[in-house]
Amino acid sequence: MVENCFRITNNIYENVMRVYLLMCYILHEIFINFKKLKRLYFIRNRYDFDPSNPVVGGDPVVELQYEILNIEYGSIILVYGITIHASGRMIERGVSKEMLITTIQKGDTFNEGARKIWDGGGRKKIVHDELVIISNYEENRIVTVYWNIPGWDMMTRESKNKVQAVYRNNWLVSNNICLNV
Repeated sequence: MVENCFRITNNIYENVMRVYLLMCYILHEIFINFKKLKRLYFIRNRYDFDPSNPVVGGDPVVELQYEILNIEYGSIILVYGITIHASGRMIERGVSKEMLITTIQKGDTFNEGARKIWDGGGRKKIVHDELVIISNYEENRIVTVYWNIPGWDMMTRESKNKVQAVYRNNWLVSNNICLNV
């Protein structure tokens, strides 16, 4: 594409269009690479998580209770600890580990900010197709998992279960994932 853009012709309109298309292409590539770099910036703290090491992982008595989730992200293996709370919410909301991996790999990451006094760094929110993962600031512990469902607080328990099942099925279809249940 770039070689064709530099071919000189006598038609001014054609030359202007070539320059315009080249600029659009370059801006598109910059945008795509910026998104990748932004995502890599957010993963910098996740690859060294080790729950048995109190320096890197924190309190080993608590953190050895975590389920470990290994995710390949390019040439890096990301290691997440899934808290007991998050495991319970995954079961309750029908979220599998494969769904977590897909959300972490494809989702957008946001800083949620400090919620509690002991959570000074804030939390990270990873969102992909209405599936939300909340992790700690270092992004190596999955704290909770939920569906981003409007009007959640107004629903009854029975309707919440039905709506979550619909969101789960829609998520699986849109991400082309077939789970062996």
